[in-house]
Amino acid sequence: MKKQILISLIIISSSLTMNAQWNGINPVWTTSNVGIGTGYAGVGIISPVEKLTIGEMGGNFAVQDRRTSTTEKYTSGYKFYDYNGESASILLEHNSYFGNNFRTLKFMVNGNEGFRISSNGFVGIGTINPAYKLDVCGTIRAKEIKVDLLGTCVPDFVFKKDYKLMSLKELEKFVTAKQHLPEIASEKEMIENGLNMKEFQMKLLQKMEEMTLYIIEQNKKNEKQEQELKMLNAKIRKLESKKR
Repeated sequence: MKKQILISLIIISSSLTMNAQWNGINPVWTTSNVGIGTGYAGVGIISPVEKLTIGEMGGNFAVQDRRTSTTEKYTSGYKFYDYNGESASILLEHNSYFGNNFRTLKFMVNGNEGFRISSNGFVGIGTINPAYKLDVCGTIRAKEIKVDLLGTCVPDFVFKKDYKLMSLKELEKFVTAKQHLPEIASEKEMIENGLNMKEFQMKLLQKMEEMTLYIIEQNKKNEKQEQELKMLNAKIRKLESKKR
């Protein structure tokens, strides 16, 4: 009995091995539609269209061997996509043109690039040459943004006693001549160079704190003038009462 079972296992094993072999010409498939045909491998599908094609209910997944493209400037790579319409795909490309040697991971939607991750780890959305950790060419909407201010000079130094606050006359002279606040970039500079939001917010905070000092100083002057006015009115009433 054991001998018969052993012989049966050998026959089954030999059969599976023969089905899994491919001579490079004739397609070879198993009963589960796993096989190789015309140089393409297929799983769950008998007509693979790429080096690896996986077919299943609701869609078909394929892996394309990306050959050299002089127009798109890549030398090799792979493309993972749903070949029924190619509504979404992921591209892994290697570029060695002009002495460069870098890889890019692209995420495509309906034939258009959604975003990419460059070999330096920079993520680009709407741009093919990200220059920052996250480089977005477009509008960003967020419920909340938290900025790490570690190592940033928060301008509370404005409230220290030794801080030299520009007088209102000096401030008036500056804005009349320059047409912008001190230590704040001009319109031209902002348009040409853009804004460092963290630095800009700190400068705006500094100006708000300086404005607070101006208001406090002006309030003290107003209170002093009110007291002087009360004293003056009291003297006037006293003089008027003597005349009577």
